[in-house]
Amino acid sequence: MDAVTRSTLNLYLLSVNSLIDNGEKETIEFINEALEAKTVFDILEVKYGENQPFDFVDRNKVHDLLHDMWATFDGREERKFWVSNNGLCLLVAYIGELMANY
Repeated sequence: MDAVTRSTLNLYLLSVNSLIDNGEKETIEFINEALEAKTVFDILEVKYGENQPFDFVDRNKVHDLLHDMWATFDGREERKFWVSNNGLCLLVAYIGELMANY
């Protein structure tokens, strides 16, 4: 798979961070299901796209990377990322982890 740039990952991270800053919240289960289905940014764009874009380059590649990372944690996200209340915070943690590994 062609590499996704850190700049691209940062765009996604900042978009999710903006949702959190505006008081948005999703359940951990909702984000986990969307990561499993490789549709997290598709769903967020439908839900929040009028106010916050998610139509950046390499979306399918980012979905693949997030899915691969999600699959390795097997329900241990809270232990790894210290997130248990807001799925959007969990998504920020996953993207941050991807950025740290790139």
